[in-house]
Amino acid sequence: QAFGEPIDRVIVAGGDGSVSRLAPWLAARKLPFCILPLGTANNCARSLGQMHSIETIISNLGSARITKIDLGLITTLEDSRCFIESAGIGLLPLFMNEMRALQKENGAKLRTEPRKRLANARKYLAALAKNISSFECELLIDDELIKGEFLLLEIANARLIGPRLNLAPAADAGDDFFNLVWVRRQRRDEWLRYLKLLRKGDHSPPPLEERRCQRITVCQADAPLHVDGKVFTEMTTPLCVSIRQGALELINL
Repeated sequence: QAFGEPIDRVIVAGGDGSVSRLAPWLAARKLPFCILPLGTANNCARSLGQMHSIETIISNLGSARITKIDLGLITTLEDSRCFIESAGIGLLPLFMNEMRALQKENGAKLRTEPRKRLANARKYLAALAKNISSFECELLIDDELIKGEFLLLEIANARLIGPRLNLAPAADAGDDFFNLVWVRRQRRDEWLRYLKLLRKGDHSPPPLEERRCQRITVCQADAPLHVDGKVFTEMTTPLCVSIRQGALELINL
């Protein structure tokens, strides 16, 4: 209903889910937006430099410069869907699905403050990573074929993913590139050590491999998929990932 009225600029008040749900609408209408971060992880807001107070937003909303940022686009034979933060296969979609079920069951999201929710999420992710099955995957990264057994694979448009994991520190939503990162099955122990240290406040680099790319084709993968916060327990392949360059207009406060 709100988008049916004339709008000049938009403030998205919420967390990563709110930003993700509104991104396609904003892109289609070419509406400049900024974020009032009210979520748990606030990955989008942090990655885009949008951690401002409401007072700062209101005082600068009309005069701030506007820059272009990218959206990711996932296409299958059946459907297509945009993402602003990341899309991924394996550990994180399984984690998202289980955390959502737990929160729905016990109402924890309503009763705990964001810092505690984030700590609980990281603890649960570490427990899940101990026993999760690896998945076989074959993908084409631009013109390079990569295949193997993985625990996690993420196509990052933002630096921070999931429970505020800094998996792609070089990612820039305005550079017309993705940062593709993955953890191979053989590095499970290193990944578990990374998560353990992260929970203690140590922000050492994660044990990842990384490629900077513009096009990805997932030829085969038997694992769940997430597109931002939306989880698909069964993934259709082949799956193509491309960039909608400069699709969104961001208000830089």
